[in-house]
Amino acid sequence: MPLDCIAEDDIPQASVPVPCSPRRFPSLPKALEQVSRNLPKKGFRSFSHTGIYYPKRSLPEELDADVKCVPKFSALAFGKSKMELAASQEAQEVSTSENVLPRACRIRVNIVAVKNLKRRVRDVDVKVAGLKLKVENQSRHSKQISPASENTLASLCSCPFERLLRWSGSPGAVRQEKQIRVGAIEQDGSVKVNQSFTFDIKDPNNAVLLLHVVSKTRFGGEDSLGISTEVRVADLLDKKGGLIFSPCATLLLCFISGGQDGKTKWYDLFSKTGKRLMPGKVLMDIVAGIAEPEHDISVFLGTWNVGNARPAVDLSSWLPTKSEHELLVIGAQECDYPPRPPFSDCAKDWINSVKSCIGQRYKLVCAVSRSQIRLAAFVRDDAEKAISEMDSGSEATGVGHVVANKGAVCIAFKFWDTDLCFVNSHLAAHMGYCDVRNGNYREIVENLSIGYQGMDILSKFHHVFWMGDLNYRLDFENVEERTVSPEKGVWQNVVDQINAGNYKELLDHDELTREIAASRAFHGFKEGNIGFAPTFKMIRDTLSSYNEKRLPAWCDRILCRSFDGCYMRPTSYFSAPEICTSDHKPVGATVSLTAYALPCLNFDADGRKWHILLTSLEAQGLRSSDINGFSDPYVSFGGANLVSEFHSKVKYRTLNPVWDPAKDLPKLVVTASSLHRLEHEYLMCHVLDYDFTSTNDTLGFGAIPLNGVVAAFKRSPDEVAQFKIELLHRGLPAGILKGGMKLTWEKSLVKQKTSLADSLIVRTLTLRKSFKKTFFAREHF
Repeated sequence: MPLDCIAEDDIPQASVPVPCSPRRFPSLPKALEQVSRNLPKKGFRSFSHTGIYYPKRSLPEELDADVKCVPKFSALAFGKSKMELAASQEAQEVSTSENVLPRACRIRVNIVAVKNLKRRVRDVDVKVAGLKLKVENQSRHSKQISPASENTLASLCSCPFERLLRWSGSPGAVRQEKQIRVGAIEQDGSVKVNQSFTFDIKDPNNAVLLLHVVSKTRFGGEDSLGISTEVRVADLLDKKGGLIFSPCATLLLCFISGGQDGKTKWYDLFSKTGKRLMPGKVLMDIVAGIAEPEHDISVFLGTWNVGNARPAVDLSSWLPTKSEHELLVIGAQECDYPPRPPFSDCAKDWINSVKSCIGQRYKLVCAVSRSQIRLAAFVRDDAEKAISEMDSGSEATGVGHVVANKGAVCIAFKFWDTDLCFVNSHLAAHMGYCDVRNGNYREIVENLSIGYQGMDILSKFHHVFWMGDLNYRLDFENVEERTVSPEKGVWQNVVDQINAGNYKELLDHDELTREIAASRAFHGFKEGNIGFAPTFKMIRDTLSSYNEKRLPAWCDRILCRSFDGCYMRPTSYFSAPEICTSDHKPVGATVSLTAYALPCLNFDADGRKWHILLTSLEAQGLRSSDINGFSDPYVSFGGANLVSEFHSKVKYRTLNPVWDPAKDLPKLVVTASSLHRLEHEYLMCHVLDYDFTSTNDTLGFGAIPLNGVVAAFKRSPDEVAQFKIELLHRGLPAGILKGGMKLTWEKSLVKQKTSLADSLIVRTLTLRKSFKKTFFAREHF
C-alpha cells in the first residue's frame, strides 16, 4: 500500500504519548525518517513546546490553538513500542557519550588528630565524638571516639595491625568503620585518630569536601561541635607546586597538606552558619589523584615458616631490596620467637626485620596475626593513593577449630578498582594427612569473613593469592600412610634425585599437584613452574642438608587464582636456600597484573539507571541438601554494583532448576552509570537451598562477568548475551549456572525505597538504645 494512502486508523498507536521524534533522536534509522516524512499531514499534530505528538482527535480542545500539523509515525508498526524505542535510543546516546573515557579522580583524607572538642554553650569537654566526611553524595562516618579518661577523648589506634578500615565505593552509601582499640593522648592534649577515607569524585570541578564533628545527645540526636571550611577538589588538583608525576604507575598525583612544607595542617571548626569560631581543631592531610584507566603493576609474594627462631639479619636473598614492585605481601608461619631489643613483641620485631630489608619507599598497609601465623602488606610510596577498602580476617583450623597453631590469616584491599585478596595459611602436617589438609582448605574458604558479606573469598575478588606452609608432601605408593619418619631407603632415593636436579620426576608424586588436578583442593588455582629444591625438611644452619626424620617435600607454596577476563601472569618463582635459621627455606614469587581505575560517571540525573534483564536462567548439577535427595534452590544476586540484593523465586525438589524470566526472575538495578566501569565488573551469585524451618543452605557461589552483556549492548540494545559459569561450594565445583541477559536504561525507585527503610530502622534502633541507657543505667550498673 503506498505511504500516501495510509489512513490514521491504519497506524497502531501507543497507549501513552512519548517523545520519539527523529529530531530528538538523530540516530533513528533512515527508513523510519522516510516513513515519517511521507506520512500524510492530515490528522497529526504536535504540542510544539513539549515534543510530544498526538493524533488530532486526542488533543484537548483548550490546547488546539497551540499546535501545528506535523508528520507522525508509529514505532509499533515496526514491532517495537514508542517507549522501548525512546529508551533504547536514549541508552545509545549515553553509550555514545562515553567514547572518550575520562580518568578516575579520587581523594584520600587522613584525619590525624583532634583537640579541644568542647560544647560552646557550656564550654565543657566532650566525652564521645564522631567524625563525618562528605563529598558530593558520598559520606563516611568514623567509629565513635570513646573516652580514655573521665574528661577527655580517647583515640583510635594508629597501629597498622589494628588499622582495619572499610568503606563503600557505591555512590550515596554510608558505612561505619570497624572499631579500633583505644590509644594514647599526646602531650599537647591532642587525641590521635589516624583514620583514612577515600572518595571517588564524579565532578572534580564542583566537588567540595566538608568535615563535620558531632557528639551524641542523650536521646540519640547529634550535637554539632563544628564544621570545617569547604575544601574544593578543583583547588587540590590545580594547586601549583604540588603536582607530581609518577611514570611507574602512570599516575598523576597532587599532594595537598595545607602548607608549602608538605606537612599536615590544623583545620579550624566553625558553627553551622560559619560565623562563629568553635574551640575544636582537626589535624588532616588530603591527597588528590587522577589515574589512568589501566595500570600494569608488579606484586611480590613471600612465604616462610620461620621455625620459631630469630630470623637472619640479612634477608636480601629472599626479599627485594630495590623498589621495582608496587606491592609486597609477606607471610610467615611458626613466627613466635624471643624478640630482639628494643622490641618487646615478636610481631613488631618481625615487621622491623622485613622493613629493614625492603627499604624506606615501602609503607605498611596492614598487618594481621593469629597466634604464630602472620601476614603483612606493603605498598610503594607512589602507589599508596591507589589503596582503599582494606579489610582483614582469620580462621583457626587447629584442635576444636579454636587452637590457632593451624589456620589462616587474610588481607584484602582495592588497588584502584581491582579487588585483591591475600591468604597466608598453615595446614595440617605429616604424611598421610592429605585429606585433612584438603578439609583445612575447604574450612578456610567457607569461614573466612572478609569484604562483601554473603560470598566466599573465591567469588568476590578479582585476584586471590594463597601462600603458606601448605604441608603437602611427596606421596609414594610404597610408603605406609600416616607415618612420621620415612624409611631410610626411600629418604635416600629422594635426596639423591634432589641432588641430581630431577625435580620433575619428584613433582609427579606431589600431593598438591595431584589434588588440584582432581579438583579436591585449590580448584582453579595456578602455580608457577617449580625450579628449586624442596624447602622442607632442612637441617638448620645448613644450605642444602635434609633431616632424615622427614621426607623432603615442597611444603611452602604460592598459588594464584583470577576471575575470567582478569589479566595476571606469574613472572618468577624461587626459594632462598642461603637463609638457614629454620627447617624451612623461604619461597618468593612475583606476578604482573592489570589494575583498573574507572570513574563513576553520573548519567542518572533524571532517575534513570542501567538494569540487567535476565532473559533465561538455569542451573545444572546442584548438590543435594535435603533428606529427600533434592534441593529447593533459588538465586540471590548481590554485590557493590547493585543497589540492593535481588532474589529469584524458589524452584522446589530439583537439582537442575529452570527459572521463567517473566515470572521467577527480578530485574537487577545497577549502581554504575558508566559502561566502561560496568564492563570490568562482575555480578555475584549465591545459589541457596530454601528451608522453611531452618537457615537456608548454600549450594554454590559464582561471579558472572558483565563484559559480555556490555559488548552485546554496544552491538545492539536488543542483543542478548549468553553466560555460563561454574559454581563453587567450599572452594570445590558445585554445578553450573547459565542463561542470558541484556542491558536496559530506565527509571527505578528501588534505591530510594531501600534507603528510606534502612534509615527508619537505624533511627529506631538508635533511639531505643539511647532510652535504655538513659533510664536503666542505674539499675544495671
